[in-house]
Amino acid sequence: EIGNYISFDVDETFVIDRIGNKANAFKVAEALGIENVKVIQQLNDNYFLDVSLVIGKDYYKLKPITGGD
Repeated sequence: EIGNYISFDVDETFVIDRIGNKANAFKVAEALGIENVKVIQQLNDNYFLDVSLVIGKDYYKLKPITGGD
């Protein structure tokens, strides 16, 4: 699912753990080159997902995802 965050004025990209399993959020962060300190928890039973990614103005610093493993 793709949606918008509560604000469009986000300076730094961060990852949100939605289910209480930060391991999944850390994997997403690592894949994109995001520091672990930018992984937060906001648990929400109404969302049917593990992780949310909020892309900030620093999007150009993210590691690109390629077709490989």
